[in-house]
Amino acid sequence: MKKLFLLLITSVITSVNAQVYQTPKDLTLDWKESSTTFNVVEPQGTISEALLESNPVFDHYRSDTDTKIEPTLDVLSSSLFEHIKVDDALDSYKRTNLETIDIDFGTVADFIIFTGIGAVANTGVSTFTGNVGSNAGAIAGFGSPSVLNGVIESANAVTLQASIDLAAACVQLQGIPTTIADHAAIFGSVGGESIYPGVYSVGTAVGIIGTLTLDAQGDPDAMFIFKITGALSSVAGAVVLLANGASSDNVFWIAVGAVGLGANTTMIGTAIGYPGAVSLGAGGSIDGRLYATAGAIATNSGEGTIPVPAESDPVSSGNEGGLESNGDLASLIAKRTFKREKE
Repeated sequence: MKKLFLLLITSVITSVNAQVYQTPKDLTLDWKESSTTFNVVEPQGTISEALLESNPVFDHYRSDTDTKIEPTLDVLSSSLFEHIKVDDALDSYKRTNLETIDIDFGTVADFIIFTGIGAVANTGVSTFTGNVGSNAGAIAGFGSPSVLNGVIESANAVTLQASIDLAAACVQLQGIPTTIADHAAIFGSVGGESIYPGVYSVGTAVGIIGTLTLDAQGDPDAMFIFKITGALSSVAGAVVLLANGASSDNVFWIAVGAVGLGANTTMIGTAIGYPGAVSLGAGGSIDGRLYATAGAIATNSGEGTIPVPAESDPVSSGNEGGLESNGDLASLIAKRTFKREKE
């Protein structure tokens, strides 16, 4: 009688366990149609509560048996790794795939050196291609033996419009959304640093050291925009280079503060003090422009030319890095396009 009673109790417990751990059909994983590889673990008798508790996330059961379906560890690891790789790829795409933007400098684009308010002075023998101007300030030092392939404009209707156009371009540059906000305040290194297209934003003063390469990754329309909340400076001998189709016409540095480029610096792009004084040290060169919305601009025994779009025809001259006449400059400017939309 005791054996029969014990047998009845055992049967009831077994029945209860089967009902508790039987997964309802409407909640089962449709594992037959899944493309994921699974390990099928056949239970030894009733599935234990300990087994359930040890697999709180990936516990799936066939509706007709107590068979446990476990995604393999390799599959889970692989899926997680692929997810991480996709996230990294999307982040890289967002950082380097900047839509081509029309930065409209208007009439000020004709100037290689221009300030809205302030003096402009050159010392030593320099060669510049492009106009030089100030809307309110003296201009000196660009006569012989220096060479200026352009004209000097001072406090007239031309400089007034150029000043207005420069201010508008600065507002536009500052309003472009940042795509890269985690670069250090130092650009370049003694061993060299390569960076890729994007809108870089740094909330402090920025320094350029060693060699900095702007790599367009084969895209001639690639843009490099640097928004700096502070001064911009370079150490003596710093070099900025273009690579893989990059164009100086698509490089912009806008600093809320002074721009000081050290002696023998090789600079690329349009550098703007917004506002702030601007200087190019002795022996320095620039493929770009030097602008200040307000602030003096000083150069010393330097060389420079306004950016030439990649599609423009090259212009030869007997002058080093210069054009033969103001007529050639006007022709070059006429070829320029500020609509950098991809065809």
